[in-house]
Amino acid sequence: MQVPRRRAETQREHVPEDAYVTPAAIKAMEEEMRHLEKVARPQVAEEVSRTGQMGDLSENAGYQIAKQRLRGINTRILILQERLKRAIPIQQSTGGASHVRIGTTVTVRVGEREVTYAILGSLETDPSQGAISHTSPLGKALIGHAVDDVVTIQTPRGTSEYRIVKIV
Repeated sequence: MQVPRRRAETQREHVPEDAYVTPAAIKAMEEEMRHLEKVARPQVAEEVSRTGQMGDLSENAGYQIAKQRLRGINTRILILQERLKRAIPIQQSTGGASHVRIGTTVTVRVGEREVTYAILGSLETDPSQGAISHTSPLGKALIGHAVDDVVTIQTPRGTSEYRIVKIV
């Protein structure tokens, strides 16, 4: 027999295993959690209380909406707590790194153009801004390599060669 589980419990299990985050991201998560706990949740709880006094709860749309918002806030707080509990701070390189690792910024030459990527955890990736995950195909291939190494990656369009120009 299966034990019924709340939605928040099932969502908690889906926190990414990749827990590498920058200190700035840890601080942002802590600030968001503090705001949700100290400001947003009390306001919505007050709204639930106020709308709950307006009559039949089963037909009270305002009450149902307020309860849904409160559940959403509580779920987000649980997710943030789990992420913070599992967070592994990335020690970002201040220069002179000899090999690519999580937290370094690497400049690669692809054909005739140079592209710079920050190797971060999967929670902070934004390839359009030059932040890629260490678990992405390119990130995995670059980890552990040094300047002047050539990394070959198989892509849907064929193979691509990346020459490491600079590691910071």
